[in-house]
Amino acid sequence: MHAEHVVGNLPVEPSASVLALEAQNEVLRAVEYAHILPDGSVPGKRGILQVGLAACHLRVYVLLRSDPSGGGEVFLIGLFAALAAGGALAEAELTRFEREAAAEVASHLERTDKTVVIVDVTPLGVAESLRGEVAHVSIAARAFSVQGLPLFTEPQLARTGTIRSLEITLHDFNLRGLQVEELRARLSRCRYDFGLARSRRVLRLTKSGEGTGYVRVSERSLERFILHKYRNINRVSVRLDGGRILVSGQGDFGLVQAEFLVLAQIRQRNGTQLVLENARVVLDGMRVDAATARGFLEAINPVIDENRDLRLNSAMTIEEVRIRDGFIELFGTARVPERDGSAAYSASK
Repeated sequence: MHAEHVVGNLPVEPSASVLALEAQNEVLRAVEYAHILPDGSVPGKRGILQVGLAACHLRVYVLLRSDPSGGGEVFLIGLFAALAAGGALAEAELTRFEREAAAEVASHLERTDKTVVIVDVTPLGVAESLRGEVAHVSIAARAFSVQGLPLFTEPQLARTGTIRSLEITLHDFNLRGLQVEELRARLSRCRYDFGLARSRRVLRLTKSGEGTGYVRVSERSLERFILHKYRNINRVSVRLDGGRILVSGQGDFGLVQAEFLVLAQIRQRNGTQLVLENARVVLDGMRVDAATARGFLEAINPVIDENRDLRLNSAMTIEEVRIRDGFIELFGTARVPERDGSAAYSASK
């Protein structure tokens, strides 16, 4: 005799097979719709599976009572085993993808024995995963050199997958002679080639969203970059504090070698350049007149050109410049630029 089961206020006596199907559907619904946990966070790699298993546990007692012969118990053991194995395989495959995607990013870097590259993917539910939609992708790297931004979009590839949130965090890296302490960007709604991600385990962005960007550079890094960029400057010292920059040193200016000192503000120009403005210029201990100061600034501005000097292809539109405590900080709107056609390579690489 089947045990009584209550749905709402009405007692019913469902068969074990119906309950088994109901339990299976419950798992699928839980996995598909459990996007946000009670604490407001997104489930982790195994969290989605665990939610589904928890929902299935709610049906255990009904199955066992409804099928005293043990058929329901056998079904549940098989179902749990299949789900657990499927979750382990899914997690292993995701880990493998993250590892190979990190290797793909690292292949564009000049690495040292301290270089670290990490890619972390936070999935959504089953339905979204089948469509190639993921909640969050984090790309982090440190201790490397690069001749241009190591991330780019390839719009000629398919836009079949969606990344709701892409976070890029780079630390302690050299970008064409400029040592950058930190670069952060958080972008929304990026597209990628889902087919390539499945078949080749590579993350190829095909369209970038936009979001917040942040860059921090130290005064020591600016000193080295000035010597790298301006071959006529032989010695330089940079101080960053109180919203102003103090640059002093020695350089060859035409036929004259002179000691110089410049006290100025740094402003953004056109969203892609850093220039000195409102400057006080001293040459060989004498403050120069306004016309000479303008000529001096025209010779050295822009101090940094995002596109010409760093080959960033307008990856960030600079909107605010802050100078404090030995650092220059840039804030603005970030994006992943298109790859240069001269450097493009095929998806089959």
